Amino acid sequence: MIKPKLIAPLYIIFLLYSNYSYSQNNTPGCTDPNAINYNSIANFNNGTCLYPISNYMPVHLSDLNDSIKETSALLFWEHSLWTINDSGNLPYLFQIDTTTGTIIKKYFINNYSNIDWEALAQSEDYIFIGDFGNNAGARQDLRILRITKTDISNSLSDTLSADIIQFNYPEQQSFISQNMNTNWDAEAFFYKNDSLHIFTKDWVNQRTVHYTIPNIIGNHPAQKRDSFDVNGLITDASVDLNGNIILLGYQFSIDNGFNSFTWLLFDYQNNDFFNGNKRRIELGDVYELGQTEGICFKNDYKGYISAEAFEIASLGINTPPQLHRFDFKPYFTTNSSSSINDDKKALSVVIVLPNPSNKGITIQSPISSKVIIYNNSGYKVWEQEIEKGMHKIDCSHWTKGTYILKGNKIKTTKFILE
Repeated sequence: MIKPKLIAPLYIIFLLYSNYSYSQNNTPGCTDPNAINYNSIANFNNGTCLYPISNYMPVHLSDLNDSIKETSALLFWEHSLWTINDSGNLPYLFQIDTTTGTIIKKYFINNYSNIDWEALAQSEDYIFIGDFGNNAGARQDLRILRITKTDISNSLSDTLSADIIQFNYPEQQSFISQNMNTNWDAEAFFYKNDSLHIFTKDWVNQRTVHYTIPNIIGNHPAQKRDSFDVNGLITDASVDLNGNIILLGYQFSIDNGFNSFTWLLFDYQNNDFFNGNKRRIELGDVYELGQTEGICFKNDYKGYISAEAFEIASLGINTPPQLHRFDFKPYFTTNSSSSINDDKKALSVVIVLPNPSNKGITIQSPISSKVIIYNNSGYKVWEQEIEKGMHKIDCSHWTKGTYILKGNKIKTTKFILE
């Protein structure tokens, strides 16, 4: 029989042991071996992965017909692509060929106009049209049109009717018109887990906010979930059957011009899309690609991008509307990837001295290896093959901050310049 005075100490020991076991079995960190700050002992992804800046050029399939020169969304269904035009155009849903971009058929939506159609989404039973473009931030009639897929499949005509889902942003207090100077615009959404997930196009702060609304008829307050600094304007979104997400957008800067990009979101928990891995892929400039406005998955990692015409008459720029395809498989990392097991084998430890440093560092490596150093934004600042031993690097001209050192069979190491 245990004496009463021993119960409390034994209980405390049990709690300490339980906490120790839990901490041993759940080590948070970056679990993606493709990241520059991969932690080989981490077994719980805490969303801290950082990636080298990657460039990818989509494959051009065809130019598009002028009747869809303002293509603003893209969807893959029934072996075809589907698209729409944005504001100022008639309310048509277009079915187009996946290779040539040729228009197969167009359906007229007879009970709702095109105020500013900007996005397409689908569930098993419906196609959704996002009529929530809001460049001036003044709209109070944000809505989503819902069309039954069986109506499209069984239609003997080119006319369809839609149901309506209305919504609002509860946080928006002012509806004063401010063209391209608002955070209440949106051009991207998809359907997942019985909800519609909207991603805003924030003109002012270059972020996106994730909102959800139910996919049922009614007038709903959008529920704010999270936000993410995308450093650009989000124009479309897509999710595949495995939950991998792509956000499409473009960015203008004086230094880099007018460029398109995607953010790949994966390995997240539940619907907290911004708490997993976030990898940016630069696609190229819109002068060549067109103004990228639509994106969709076809199957795992692969899909299509549509771009509306991009014209600046004063500069002689006249880029036609285009259709492209992509394959982002090299940039997504799955939990079953063999590279994860390979990278969790014993890695050599490199010592960086002094750390922190204000002028230069010395790398002490136990093996010969290719070494790459990235800044905290993922840009490569130094790369060299080094031999086993000591190597000095002058860092006096580098920006202050945290840096990440990676190499072949070398454990990832961080150091600080101050």
